[in-house]
Amino acid sequence: MAQRRRPGRPGISSLPPAPMRFNVARTPGFEGDQAKEDARRARMLRWRARTNAESGEALRDLANRIDPNVNKYPNTPASSRYMRRQRIRVLSAVWRLMYDS
Repeated sequence: MAQRRRPGRPGISSLPPAPMRFNVARTPGFEGDQAKEDARRARMLRWRARTNAESGEALRDLANRIDPNVNKYPNTPASSRYMRRQRIRVLSAVWRLMYDS
């Protein structure tokens, strides 16, 4: 008899998008340009891939996953753009929780 799979615990991605009222990204100076940061990280990863034979392929793959010229919507914590979306969700949920209590 097959076992039933239990659903995983809810994570950050299960939080609802931030409503405008609690969206910290609307705060001036909240964060800098994440696309530039991801491009810089991708360049560094590609440079490291050339000097590291063992993990070069994995480093190039990660660079492609975060490079804004290759991937418009990254889905990895290595990306500054991805983590910004997650921070906005968490901070807005905390802000909403504090405001509503």
